[in-house]
Amino acid sequence: MSRISYFDKQTIWKGENEIKNLGYLLKTTSKSFKNRVANSKIFHENPQVTLGNSFILRFLNEHKDENIYQKDIEKFFWLKKSTITSILNSLEDAGYIERKEGKDDGRLRRIVLTEKGFAMNEKVHNEFETLEENMSNLFSEDEYNNLIASLEKIRNYLEGKDD
Repeated sequence: MSRISYFDKQTIWKGENEIKNLGYLLKTTSKSFKNRVANSKIFHENPQVTLGNSFILRFLNEHKDENIYQKDIEKFFWLKKSTITSILNSLEDAGYIERKEGKDDGRLRRIVLTEKGFAMNEKVHNEFETLEENMSNLFSEDEYNNLIASLEKIRNYLEGKDD
């Protein structure tokens, strides 16, 4: 298999040649995926919801039966308190979440989705599902399964789980 070294940049962009470097392809594919979703109708019609904070709506939906506090969101998404505070304020101002008194500690505020938040999460989820289905249809079942296995293998290696 012919591979292009990461450092062979001068040989990569000549005429019709496209980069075949694995890291570059992963990066640009991820960016293209994010751009495709972020430019979808759902986000244009609801500018207060971004791709990034839609993941918080999803997280809250998946944990709707639990007491979720800001610190839980900070920990899960590996983001600073100030960043999460800003995102949550934006989502609260738009009516997608509410901060409610903690059940065990009244000083803490639980973060819960409103009906509007549940509805928006469903719309975003459907957008992702449609894109996922369209992408998976590009492959045969074997190709798709091999691609998923290969991507998981790469992710595990990069996360140090390649035992």
